[in-house]
Amino acid sequence: NDDSEEVRRRKPREKILGKVEEIHGQDGTRMVSEARMVTQELIRCAVLWPERWLDELQVMHRQWMDDGDLGKVVEGLTPLVKLMDDPRTASEENFVQENALHIREAFRLMQEAVAHKTPSAAASKAKEGWALFDDLYNKFETQVKNVATLVMEFVSPRLVSNGRNQSLAVPGTYVGRPDFPRIASFVHEMRVINSKQHPRRIGIIGNDGVRYIFLLKGHEDLRQDERVMQLLGLVNTVLETHNSTKRRDCTAQLYSVTPLGDRAGLVGWVDACDTLHAMIKEYRGGNIRAICAEQAVIKGMISDVEEQKPMVIQKQEFHERAHEPTEGMDIARSLWSHAPSAEVWLDRRT
Repeated sequence: NDDSEEVRRRKPREKILGKVEEIHGQDGTRMVSEARMVTQELIRCAVLWPERWLDELQVMHRQWMDDGDLGKVVEGLTPLVKLMDDPRTASEENFVQENALHIREAFRLMQEAVAHKTPSAAASKAKEGWALFDDLYNKFETQVKNVATLVMEFVSPRLVSNGRNQSLAVPGTYVGRPDFPRIASFVHEMRVINSKQHPRRIGIIGNDGVRYIFLLKGHEDLRQDERVMQLLGLVNTVLETHNSTKRRDCTAQLYSVTPLGDRAGLVGWVDACDTLHAMIKEYRGGNIRAICAEQAVIKGMISDVEEQKPMVIQKQEFHERAHEPTEGMDIARSLWSHAPSAEVWLDRRT
C-alpha cells in the first residue's frame, strides 16, 4: 500500500526535522520551514499540472485495459480532480480556466459509468468519458512538447518572493564547514530540456555571488542516483590512494544529486557533456528514419508493444532484431570522429 509506505517513511523524516528544530532553536525552525517551502515549490516546478494529468491518464488507461475496473480509474483520478479546487499559481489558475470544465465532464461520465447497473449504458458512458480524456491527453501532450521556457513568477511565485536570502545551503555544497554558500535567490527563468521527461535547467544564486546550475528532474526517484554518487565517491577515494591510478586520472567525475522526494530531485549541471541519443543523432546525420531505425523494426514486428504486453523472451527477440539494421558502432565512431588526434583518442579510451 503506497499510503502506508509513505506514512512509514514520513515518521523518521519528521523525527529528524524535529531534532533540527530542537537543537538549533529559532534558527532550526527557520531552516526547516524554508526547506519545506523550497522542496514543495521545486516539486511544483518539476511537474506542472498538464504533465501530472498526462502521467495519471496513461497509468489509469493502462490499468483499465488490464482489468476493466472503472472504479479504480475514478479512484485514481479523484485527487487530481480535487486539486483543481485549490490553484495556487498563475500556471495552475490558467490550467483550471482552460480545462476544468472538460475534465469534470469526463470525470462525471466515468462516475456515472461506475454507478450504472446496465452494462450497455455503463459502456456507453465510459466510451464518452474516455473520448473526452483522449482529447485532453492530446492537448496536454502538445502543450508540454511546445514549452521551451518557464517563468518562475508564473509557475512558483513563492520561490520568487520567499526564496531570497535563505539559511539553506546551495544544494550539493554543504561539506560540514560553516562557510558554505547559502541560497540568495532563484533565477527567474527555467529552460525546459527537449527530452522524454522534459527536465528543467534551473539556476540558483548563492550568497557568494556564484550562479549554480542544476537539472530539475520530475517523474523520477533520484535516491538511487544519490547512492551511486556516494559509491563513486568512495571508489574515487580508493583510486586516489594508489599512485598508478592517480597518475592516470582514473577517477569518475561526480556531480551533486539532491532528491526532493520520491518523484523529483536536483542534479548538478555538468558542462561540456552530451547525451548518448544526441551523439547517435549527430552521427547518423539527423535523418529521422536513420535515428529511429531500431524503433521502426520493433514497430514492424508488433503494432503496440505496451498494449500487447510481450513476455520476456519476446522482448529479447525485439531487442536482437532491432540491432540488425545497424552495426552498433555509432558511439564508438562518434568518439573517434570527435577526437582531435589518434593520441587523444587513445588517451581517452584508456
